[in-house]
Amino acid sequence: MNTPLETRHTRLITEVCSAQLFLPVVTVLVIAAAAALLYIHPSMLSTISGEKNTDAARAKVLASLYDCYDSEKRNMCLKEIAAGFVAHNETDAVFQVMEENQRAARVFESCHVFLHFMGQAAYEKYGSVSEAFRHGSHTCFAGFYHGVLEGYFMQNNLLTSNTGSFDAIAKKMPSICTEPQSAGAKRDYNECLHGLGHGLMFATSGDLPQALKLCDALKGADAQWCYSGVFMENSTSTTNPDHPSRYLKKDDPLYPCDILDEQYLHTCYILQSMYFAQLANGDWVKISLYVWTFLHRIETPALTGWGRTLWDIVRIRQW
Repeated sequence: MNTPLETRHTRLITEVCSAQLFLPVVTVLVIAAAAALLYIHPSMLSTISGEKNTDAARAKVLASLYDCYDSEKRNMCLKEIAAGFVAHNETDAVFQVMEENQRAARVFESCHVFLHFMGQAAYEKYGSVSEAFRHGSHTCFAGFYHGVLEGYFMQNNLLTSNTGSFDAIAKKMPSICTEPQSAGAKRDYNECLHGLGHGLMFATSGDLPQALKLCDALKGADAQWCYSGVFMENSTSTTNPDHPSRYLKKDDPLYPCDILDEQYLHTCYILQSMYFAQLANGDWVKISLYVWTFLHRIETPALTGWGRTLWDIVRIRQW
């Protein structure tokens, strides 16, 4: 006849607690516990060490950033430490710090610019747009990717101030970004095209019409992605002394959209909302007044774009 489970458990406990078994069992348990305390598996040591190293790397990044924020030559300082982080393969720690701290006012105001500098350094290190992109992140409005394309133009001496460079850039435009081989690569491809627009503003020294004309070397949606980078770089240039804009007017917030040809207007209107947010310092009432003022000049898809763009800005930046 089978013994009920509860009865067997009760009998086992009784035997363990008996005089014959109690001391040996306790002794074994004490020894096992002591061994567990004294022995740490190598993988556990590796994990603990890794966590400490990661924390130390993040602390180093944040300390370096704040040192630059307090410097009189902030952008020069940011450029130098960006190159250092790339050279020492510390970009992951930087991206993590930016992701965790980009809501902080001091980090937010410079994180996009700083990642531009890191992207420039990454292109110089890897010598390839696609390879540099593999080490990137979309953190801080994808500043790293934009910087990679700026690095491409710098390292290849493709600046329109140089004789013949405009035609050279136009000829290279269709081959700079690698066509996606899978659906998953499409986002990076579009980001590259968008980054091209940022890079072209750098290559043309902020000549917006000239940058747009270079984007026209691309076709269809690819050109629109390029336009978006041009307009984003222009509308956010007030936060970056290295990229001053000649195409923004406080007394005409829609400028330069109102001087451009029809093919550029949709994308220009959408990205110009970033400038509205800066002028209004994130005040939704003031932003709404800008929208209301220009409502009769904007088509519905652009208004939808305004909503998305402004939400992205306010979602990250706690005004």
